[in-house]
Amino acid sequence: MREHFGNGVVRKIFFRGIGWGDQWAIAATINLGGEMWWIVELFSSSDLESGRPSIKTAVKVPTEDWRNQPPPITAASLHKIDQASAAIVSFYTMSRELHHLKIRYALRNESRGPKSNGVLSSGGPVLYIRFSDLVPTPQPSDLTPNPRPWACEKLQLTHHGFESSHGKVIHVVKGM
Repeated sequence: MREHFGNGVVRKIFFRGIGWGDQWAIAATINLGGEMWWIVELFSSSDLESGRPSIKTAVKVPTEDWRNQPPPITAASLHKIDQASAAIVSFYTMSRELHHLKIRYALRNESRGPKSNGVLSSGGPVLYIRFSDLVPTPQPSDLTPNPRPWACEKLQLTHHGFESSHGKVIHVVKGM
């Protein structure tokens, strides 16, 4: 697990996200510098129960605020970690699917200012998708010799929450 979490990890704890698939978990690692939070993708869903999870992918969950300071561990900060984790899993799986379908996209981590009310005040993933790769541009015909696109070419998809009781991820799509 060193290749995923680095050296100096004293303790690691894994949690299942409510409403997530079996292959994903949240991990907390503790070292002399404090704690770090991770999203981990497991090779097998039974890995966690065995006590020796085999990790396919590990992505650090950004927990720092807009000043780059880690927050104290409170119910509110744990809720933000849960929400940010859901966003990361969602965008990670969407990126894989878009890549598989050969749809052009860009995934960026965009920062937000101190007055942001987003999932993480320090920023979060934003997915940009080309609309024409999703829905082909209308072809000229006798009825419409010069068809115009009916939507913006660039779509911006942002995460706006997760309803764990229903397993629903909430995203907002904006044309640009």
